[in-house]
Amino acid sequence: MYKYWLLLPLLCILLIELGLRWFWLNPYSLYAEPHPEFRLHEPGLIAYVNVDNDIYPGTHSIRFAINSIRAVSPGPGAIAAESIALGGSTTECGLIPESQRWPDLLNPPAHNFGVSGNTSLDSYHNLKYLLSTGMPRFKTVLLMHGVNDFDRFLARGLADFENWEPRPIANVLAMVDSADQQVFSLLRIKDSALLSFIRYHSNNLKGRPFYTPLANQAAAQVGQAPLGDSGFTELTQRIRKELMPARETIYRQLADLSHSAGLDLVLLTQ
Repeated sequence: MYKYWLLLPLLCILLIELGLRWFWLNPYSLYAEPHPEFRLHEPGLIAYVNVDNDIYPGTHSIRFAINSIRAVSPGPGAIAAESIALGGSTTECGLIPESQRWPDLLNPPAHNFGVSGNTSLDSYHNLKYLLSTGMPRFKTVLLMHGVNDFDRFLARGLADFENWEPRPIANVLAMVDSADQQVFSLLRIKDSALLSFIRYHSNNLKGRPFYTPLANQAAAQVGQAPLGDSGFTELTQRIRKELMPARETIYRQLADLSHSAGLDLVLLTQ
């Protein structure tokens, strides 16, 4: 008799696991196989970002969602867009509330295809992909890049600008939630629908501290030794001789790609 009572909880757990696998989309499995041709969010991603340090007073958490066309959701009441916005985190605006991100404030608004960490070359591949799919229909391409291009150049030189092979996107949600963490021997959280469901919803209830890693990164950069006059001069010359010509080539390719599709390309600064 006791054996049946012991088997009953295990059976219930198994049924819940199977039910979630059938009816619930596990967000930690969205990037199981990174797509080799573009760096856009997978549709269906929904997260609540905890805005600590009172950056935006009166906002406890910010909803960050990706719609069916891979764009950052502008929130309720959005109208049809005639433009698309490409860029990195300053286009994505993950810490800005819905309907208040700059692509949402345009008249008419733009589809926000920004992805944190993207470089100008990533936007070239993204635009090429969006044109090949034919969705959404748009007339203007808004492009804003700056910080990520310089950051990637400082970290890897010209490797990411001369090698035109696409760079897959990482599962940011999984990294923040540590879904690769192992439990029960070799079982990872993201391998179980039940464990993923618990982790995902418990983190959404309290909000994910996306700001904290950025603040730590900024603090680490502030602690770096200054370049000095000679180091600054040498870096400036490298940027002018290496990065800027490579970046110009990418922008010319973006312009050719846009104009061949009958689109206007607008370059924004930050």
